[in-house]
Amino acid sequence: MKKIFTTITIILLIFTKASFAKTEGAYIGLDITRNKNNATTSQIEGPEKVSYLNLKSSDSSFGFGINSGYAFNINNFYIAPNLLLQVPNSKLQANNQSKYTSKYKISGYTEYDSYEEQNIAWQQILKINSRFAVKSDFGYDFNKIFSAYIPIGYNIFNYTLKTNNYYTLSEYYIYQGSRGGEYTHDEIIYKNRARGNSGSFFYGIGFKINATDKFSFNLEYNKTSVDFKSNTILLAPYYDRKLKIKTKTKTDIDIIKAGISYYF
Repeated sequence: MKKIFTTITIILLIFTKASFAKTEGAYIGLDITRNKNNATTSQIEGPEKVSYLNLKSSDSSFGFGINSGYAFNINNFYIAPNLLLQVPNSKLQANNQSKYTSKYKISGYTEYDSYEEQNIAWQQILKINSRFAVKSDFGYDFNKIFSAYIPIGYNIFNYTLKTNNYYTLSEYYIYQGSRGGEYTHDEIIYKNRARGNSGSFFYGIGFKINATDKFSFNLEYNKTSVDFKSNTILLAPYYDRKLKIKTKTKTDIDIIKAGISYYF
């Protein structure tokens, strides 16, 4: 992420030779984003603790967006309230599997050891559909070419959270060190899908370079952390019991945005 940020900054400085305006007035812009997500899923509510639920996942993706705002400038200091809408194209997948085995004797056959094996696989797919944000850029025009600013705002993420829970119950025996007689007599699949919105505050740093009196290039970094919650049904080990569980997927998000803006 840092390498991309540095590289784009250098490119902007090399190719921008002139400047014609300070940061002021109404504008609209287009953005390309690089999104890096690191998530941890945990159980926050439920009748009992499910040991296999804690999972980690990560994702990096490219997205796009639009923004619009108005900048007020006083003695080269400016405040620019603005709105943005982005499509991150982020998709995180976490998987876990647990195996539970119990042993018992087959009646009348002491030389046989019989086993009952339960396999529980849990999968979660988090898709971040969109990001809407309200923010203000607090900046300073160092000269007619270059300015720097600090963005602070609140973003709302629309998301889809899918949970797949697979359960199989198998039996087999061990006779003289060999495994045999295996068969699966129970298989259950639960699928859940939740969609919602979750918000959080964010902050960052940005740089802007004026190319003409109408066009400017900007490079911006945002950091935020957001919780995506879902009600789902999980299976308890050893028993065919459905547990109603509430999960939280805490996601740390780093966003680098490169854009071009047009001033009216």
